[in-house]
Amino acid sequence: MKNHHRTTSYLLLAGLCLLSNLALGQPAFDSDPSRPKIGLALGGGGAKGSAHIGILRVLEELHIPVSYIAGSSMGSIVAGLYASGMSPDDIEANLLAIDWDDLMQDKPSRQDQSYWRKQDDGEYLIKMELGLRDGKVQIPKGLILGQKFNVLLKWFTLPVARIEDFNQLPIPFRPIAVDIADGSMVAIDSGNLADAIRASAALPGIFAPVKLQDRLLIDGAMAKNLPVDVVRQMGADVVIAVDVGSKYASVESLHSALDISTQAMLISTRKDADLQIASLTPRDVLLVPPLNHIQTLDFSKSSEAISIGEVSAREKTDKLKQYSVNDTQWHQYLKSHRTPQEREVTVKRIRVMNRSAVADTAIEKHIHMQPGTRLSLHALRRDISEIYGMGDFEQVNFFLHTTDGDTELVYEPVAKSWGPNYLRFGVNLQDNFEGASSYQLAMSYNKTQINQFRGEWKTVLQLGEEQRLNSWFFQPLGYSDDYYLLAGLGGRRFFPDVTTGVDTVKYEVRGGLASISLGRQIGPKYGTVQVGLQKEWLHGEPQVRSTGLQRVQATTGGIYAGLSYDQIDNVNFPKSGSEITLLYTLNRERYGADAEYDKLGLAGARFRTWGVNTFMLGARLASSLDTDLPFYDQYGLGGFTSLSGYQSGELRGNHLALLKALYLRRIGGSGGVLDGTYLGMSVEGGNVWQTRDDAAANDLIYAGSVFLGLDTLVGPVYLGYGRAENNVDSLYLFLGKTF
Repeated sequence: MKNHHRTTSYLLLAGLCLLSNLALGQPAFDSDPSRPKIGLALGGGGAKGSAHIGILRVLEELHIPVSYIAGSSMGSIVAGLYASGMSPDDIEANLLAIDWDDLMQDKPSRQDQSYWRKQDDGEYLIKMELGLRDGKVQIPKGLILGQKFNVLLKWFTLPVARIEDFNQLPIPFRPIAVDIADGSMVAIDSGNLADAIRASAALPGIFAPVKLQDRLLIDGAMAKNLPVDVVRQMGADVVIAVDVGSKYASVESLHSALDISTQAMLISTRKDADLQIASLTPRDVLLVPPLNHIQTLDFSKSSEAISIGEVSAREKTDKLKQYSVNDTQWHQYLKSHRTPQEREVTVKRIRVMNRSAVADTAIEKHIHMQPGTRLSLHALRRDISEIYGMGDFEQVNFFLHTTDGDTELVYEPVAKSWGPNYLRFGVNLQDNFEGASSYQLAMSYNKTQINQFRGEWKTVLQLGEEQRLNSWFFQPLGYSDDYYLLAGLGGRRFFPDVTTGVDTVKYEVRGGLASISLGRQIGPKYGTVQVGLQKEWLHGEPQVRSTGLQRVQATTGGIYAGLSYDQIDNVNFPKSGSEITLLYTLNRERYGADAEYDKLGLAGARFRTWGVNTFMLGARLASSLDTDLPFYDQYGLGGFTSLSGYQSGELRGNHLALLKALYLRRIGGSGGVLDGTYLGMSVEGGNVWQTRDDAAANDLIYAGSVFLGLDTLVGPVYLGYGRAENNVDSLYLFLGKTF
């Protein structure tokens, strides 16, 4: 009888254990009391964290089942994907396919932006955009808001997107983050999996913090880079800890303030990691792959890191295999823990859940996916990129909602927290080391969302050798940007050189401009066709009095028509795409002009890249046709890559031709202050002429340059040497856009 009661008690106890495990999301496989529960703690380390994939592969080869998993930063990304049911091979394939350079840029590819948004690149404007609200300057919460990263994580975790309790994932999971309000460690146990992973990897100052459950969260590595105690608290009997964090540098290697600062930041992350390592017991396993030669953002070495992770795990095979299970148990584990990565979903309905002041109809114009079609990453990226490219949103999310078996795709645009009015600044500097130097400083103010059709008012102030104050009002004629009106007012002050006989005298010219035009965007992202009226009032006088040179009072006015096509990927150092501009201006007395003359100009460039090598072919042609241009409106040549060796605008005339070829080789990686380092050279041929009869191929001036280029946060920087025929040469130090 006692034995009967004892047996019944055991059965009840086993049943309670089983129910408890099921309540925690544990499958029946994990209810075996004779098998220790394995907890996996994956540390953060940027690109070094790719080593976790190699370690997971070895654990699976050894048939070691993971019952709990936690991770910080990059460790959270790998851990989260594994916890969602993705295999190590799938994780590797997905992560290696990521273009990390592109992922680190919030903006959609430049080709996908509307033509009007492309104009924000400006000639001198820095990438950083500041907000202006209630008279106060608002700063974005990070250099990178994580838009592309967010879309990718949501796609990767789509098979488990409906699971909000992280105990219910195929493997219970805890991404580690830090509450920026009080510095406390947060082991996230519920919510949207992709958002939680992104919060754990939000490196402060680089990635914007993520708001979850009324908390503002940043990178978990700041408080706990190796969450050993977290997986132990989840129920792990044995912990396998993988430390891929940076190690202390030797005192002898600390040579600069940056070295000292880096070491000081490392202290906070290493201190807790060392405490976590000290807490390991003889039953636990510590893996420390040798990854010090791989930099945090050097994702080009991810494959190497994966291999190093594999080697590191195989070196501990003897200790790891004690936790292996037999083939039958392993297949049972995979059956209950591996989630099919099927994302074949037919979208029955599409809806916008708008969290901004932009009209729903304006957003819907950028959605191309149709109900009844299958969901794809390409289609999602295309639509989200176009919506985000409108320039009004801090983030564009998506999620799937299922009702009665039908799947609804929901786009969720979120307004910029620092908008809708923006400030941008810029700088352009030139020096030839021979006393000829110039500078331009610029500030742009954009007031957006003026009306329901997203009218904008943009003002640019430019100071320096050429001074400008221009203001435009851009008004789409409807919810799309297909047709628009553009009205502008402005003034300028510049100093052209005027040659009479053997004398060259610098003039000071002041002018005011008014224009209005009707435009049609092509695509709408490819370019624009524009027709309009413009009028300018000019007053010029020589800075040095000279015989025959008088004050000039002039008015220009007439019709202009232009065609612009812009599909280059980057205005600083383009790698692909083409750009073409055609402009025809007719100045006529009936429109108020003092002199009648025509201007026809065509310019274009084509960029192609193979590996680290970029080639460009470009041309510029311009003519006054059968008319003479006044000195203040003549075409000019000279300057860096525009007959290098000559000074900017040194050659002036009524007709112009320029052909050039350029070669760039990328010699430095991206990340941090520099987005790229390049060596380059150019070959150029061109000239200006006063009459069309003078223009001839045998009268071209040939020139070329060699240069070093840096792509920085404040714009491209070039240090180069240019030389033209007749021993004309110059050194250049140049900050600002030139291609």
